[in-house]
Amino acid sequence: MRIAICDDEQVYLDTAYECCKRYLKEMDIEGEIDTYTNGSELIDKAEEYDIALLDVDMPGISGIDVKHIISGRNKRVRMLFISSHPENMPEAFGDRVMGFLVKPLVYEVFAEKMNQVLKLVMSEDRFVMYETSDDIRKIMLKDIMYIKAEGKYSHFYINDGSDILIIRGISECESELGRTFARCHKSWLINLRYVKFIKNKVIMMDSRELPIGRTMSDKVKRAYEKHVLEEGMIWSL
Repeated sequence: MRIAICDDEQVYLDTAYECCKRYLKEMDIEGEIDTYTNGSELIDKAEEYDIALLDVDMPGISGIDVKHIISGRNKRVRMLFISSHPENMPEAFGDRVMGFLVKPLVYEVFAEKMNQVLKLVMSEDRFVMYETSDDIRKIMLKDIMYIKAEGKYSHFYINDGSDILIIRGISECESELGRTFARCHKSWLINLRYVKFIKNKVIMMDSRELPIGRTMSDKVKRAYEKHVLEEGMIWSL
């Protein structure tokens, strides 16, 4: 795992570095930590990192500006903002941002937030191997938009517009695919990453409307709320 820290104040840069170093050791994760004192240096190497810790207020190019630029260059990176000014938090949120930490860093708070980031970073490369009528298919979890039950089979709808019929029941799929997936109906399992919003139906990013089962409504809404908050966005119905 590669982590970048960007802060123009050396004392806070050092503290963040020590927090990251301690966290990787406690989690038994092999990793590299690079430090930067200005955003321009980080931008030049943005594609190399899995996680970036960004100071909001820096001279020249701010952490907010860095976020906008590296989000376009690196679709894998997850970001955490660090600042002495909590009032900047709403502006800091956005695409690929996991949250906000207040200076000076408290390790226990830092570690809790990093746990959330780590789960999503590691899930980016997760895949499943499922049998179809013709072969064994490797499917990346991040590519599955939603799944429809077809008796003892499951119909996987993929983000490139294709679909795959899997020899597996939807309940088995639900137990195997992890917490980024949620059951909204007895016949439908959704990837929360592809949900646009939820009201009386689930509206997916491709505009497809999926039903919500009466007994599953509260559960799927809670799962979606938790997912969006962990993604660092503001959620509302």
